[in-house]
This record gives sequence, structure tokens and C-alpha cells, in this order.
Amino acid sequence: MTSLGEKRSYKHCTNEAPIRLTCFNTGCWLDAQVLNHCLEGVCVKSNFDFHPGATVLIRVEKYPSNGSRTCDLEGIPTISLGEVKWCRETPDAISSSYEVGVKYYAPEY
Repeated sequence: MTSLGEKRSYKHCTNEAPIRLTCFNTGCWLDAQVLNHCLEGVCVKSNFDFHPGATVLIRVEKYPSNGSRTCDLEGIPTISLGEVKWCRETPDAISSSYEVGVKYYAPEY
């Protein structure tokens, strides 16, 4: 049973893959880490504050081989384009970081 606040349509899987991402067409790549993903999007941890509505390009650097995945959905796309849906600060003792929710753009056929 899902909680009343749950809005997810798909099962989310934990996967701690390192990624690089950029606001589309800026050429400035940032290091980040996947927190979880599903068939329609991904949640990443970044040191950069992305604005909702921004188009981002995500590139997986390498898939972890240490068994950090919690389920066997098809893996994260190697490279994908999506829209930032939300961004929230998650401060820690050393520096601020952000959790960023990205919804993949549907492929055009």
C-alpha cells in the first residue's frame, strides 16, 4: 500500500552510479551521483542548485559493480535528456548539496 503523499507511477530502484550532468547546451559538466531511478526519471545528488524547468543532459560514468542496486529494472540510460522537476537543498556538515528530480523526455519516434 502506498502512502497518501506518494505520487510515483513506477517502482524506484536505488543505484549509486556516478554521473555527469549539464544544463543543456552549456558545455559545463558537473559530477553527481544517482540516488534512485525508475523508467521515467532519476533522482541525483549534486553540489549545484538546478532550477525546475531546466533541461539537463545526464551521462552515466560507470555502473557500480559492488551490488549497490536494490532491484533489477533495466539500468539507467547511458545518456539521457530530461527536465528538472524539483530541487531541494540537503545541507551536511561540510557543504551544501542538493537532491534533484529529473523526468526523462519521452523519445520522439
